[in-house]
Amino acid sequence: AGLSMTSNAQSLELFHDEEPFPMGGTYEVLGHPADFEIVSHMTIQNVSSEEVVLKCRKIEVEVVDNSSNTFCWGLCYAPSVFVSPLTITIAPGDTTQEFSGHYMPNGNAGITKMCYSFFDIDNPNDSTYFYVNFNGAYGVGIEDPIAEQAFVSYPYPNPASSMVSFDYQLPAGTSSAKINVHNLLGAKVKEINIAGIEGKITVNVNDLNDGIYFYSVNVDNVIVETKRLVISR
Repeated sequence: AGLSMTSNAQSLELFHDEEPFPMGGTYEVLGHPADFEIVSHMTIQNVSSEEVVLKCRKIEVEVVDNSSNTFCWGLCYAPSVFVSPLTITIAPGDTTQEFSGHYMPNGNAGITKMCYSFFDIDNPNDSTYFYVNFNGAYGVGIEDPIAEQAFVSYPYPNPASSMVSFDYQLPAGTSSAKINVHNLLGAKVKEINIAGIEGKITVNVNDLNDGIYFYSVNVDNVIVETKRLVISR
């Protein structure tokens, strides 16, 4: 089935490892073909003033042959379930950690890409989503993940007022790299292309309002990290 992701995420924000995570972003979970399962987690917050009643949907984007996958949302479901029968209600300002994605390599090396979305049953356009690359090939002779090789420093100064800088060093052979800046609703407000394998990049942020943002480092279409950026004048 094709992806229909036209949401504005008016009510929902994602958090991974206690850091804001961009709607539509991707992160990688490392594992080995011999692992029984590889697990991903995401926290969902209701930032609206009214409660939301959410279901979870999984979408198989690219799946390793003879592997299997499940997800938990209130309960843990069979691999054949793609939309959760159960709903979870989140009060205004509250979060839930009820979601987990589970990937079983079944001895098969490779990367399975999944998409998970969360939507309000009363207003399906009020939704958010993210991707997970379950890397079940780590440690079996395949090149180390790019996240292990790319380095982008914390922004400085942070908080920033007019300009912010990053130092970076990218793996040899990198074909494209950029820094995307999102606001807390997940909307992209700035995109900065990174040229060269190493150096320093300085960005003008005078066009951004005061507040908290988060930036994602994207190397060859893989998000290798997401961190906070604060604008304060």
